[in-house]
Amino acid sequence: MRPTALRLLLQLAVCSALTLLPALATAEPQRDEFTVAVAQVEISEELYSSAAEFGTMVREAVEAAAERDADLVVFPEYLNVFLATTPYFDIVHRSSSVEGALRRMAGNDDVPDTPQQLFVEQGDRVRAIMDRIYGELARREQLHILAGSYFAADPAGAQDPAATLPEETIAREEVRLTNRSVLYGPDGKVIHEQDKVYLTDFERDLIGLDAGDLTAVGPAMVEGLEIGITICRDLFFPVWERVHWQRDLWVDLRAEGTQWQQGREDFTEVLPQRIVASDSGGGVTAALTGTYLDLFWEGKSAVITRDEGRPEFAAVAESASGAEVLVVTLQFDREE
Repeated sequence: MRPTALRLLLQLAVCSALTLLPALATAEPQRDEFTVAVAQVEISEELYSSAAEFGTMVREAVEAAAERDADLVVFPEYLNVFLATTPYFDIVHRSSSVEGALRRMAGNDDVPDTPQQLFVEQGDRVRAIMDRIYGELARREQLHILAGSYFAADPAGAQDPAATLPEETIAREEVRLTNRSVLYGPDGKVIHEQDKVYLTDFERDLIGLDAGDLTAVGPAMVEGLEIGITICRDLFFPVWERVHWQRDLWVDLRAEGTQWQQGREDFTEVLPQRIVASDSGGGVTAALTGTYLDLFWEGKSAVITRDEGRPEFAAVAESASGAEVLVVTLQFDREE
């Protein structure tokens, strides 16, 4: 049974500490403290020059979080997507735009003809890299890692997100390609996956992604807390207030960029509205920053709490770009 309610009340002191006063009625064991680390990442083409280069960045962020006893490390949307281009780094490196890189790829018989084909063919490889990097770090540091998202390829109609894609399936394009978040537990294994539901024009028209199933979305359980997840544009749809009703913590993963931005609404303004309307306890938004060829992303990341029902910032990574690991400790009591 989940807590009936969890109220996050901020008391910001010295570094970044939050005081959380919940009303709980549960049979599950709960912790009095919960520490969340938000890894705001700055990317570039060089980050995806090799899996080793990428892994070094992730390891440094996780170790920084672990040094401050984080229970959960949150990475942003799209962080793992461009691992699919690592085998073609030389082509990417010689290009100044995504369109130019795709033209060069199209002229190479050894490279997929379309972005969709590229991500379908590289999906299993990217997932294997993620499982190795994030899984090993989660196990070694004994914490949870919400590893951002990647483009996952499943056989069309498959119910199991871990289903494999035979080569003939790829050739016939009988495949669903989704923007998927992945959560790793302290044993290094995947404990939760969720696909983005509301796609941008960029994702739908240029990449050929498929929308996730809203009815399949459930909470991720972390240290006895119910975590509700949204992925970027999902946040702008009020239906999530029902889906994530009374979640203990609402986590939004985002890559907000001018190439596919649907409006100038600020995620750090929308998330507090969703928290209040859903009666959720508080929220985290993890932002991707940096550039990849001519694509651009901007911050800011934040941890948001409620004070007497009003949403307020608990702590914010203020820079519009740049890497930062924001660590906040939530403390809460139980009410009989």
